[in-house]
Amino acid sequence: MTTAAPTTPTPTTAAPTTTTPKPKPKATTKAPTEPKVSVEQENAIRAASDYLQYQAFSRSGLIKQLEFEGYPRKIATQAVDSLKVDYKKQAAKMAKDYLDTQPFSRSGLIKQLEFEGYTHAQAVYGVDQVM
Repeated sequence: MTTAAPTTPTPTTAAPTTTTPKPKPKATTKAPTEPKVSVEQENAIRAASDYLQYQAFSRSGLIKQLEFEGYPRKIATQAVDSLKVDYKKQAAKMAKDYLDTQPFSRSGLIKQLEFEGYTHAQAVYGVDQVM
């Protein structure tokens, strides 16, 4: 009878297994997109800008003018607020226009500008520029 030589297990020299974490996908950030402006909004903005080229307006007066043209109040307000308007300068321009056509006392002109929708501070500034 033959006996087989005892076998000893062969030690393994394989490297220990480590799992490398998969790289996380990079967060993709899209540039914020500006909200789409409707054709009606574009037209209201253009109309407001055109009005300011030829005539002085208070903020509320310009909104009312756009509403008179048929624009909804929300669109008219957004259009006016999207423009960079110096309403103090607008008040001064309107004060000059009034004085070019008729006489006013200082207080009367301030009241007239307030009636047109200018704040008291804007009206006073406007009158101060022309009187």
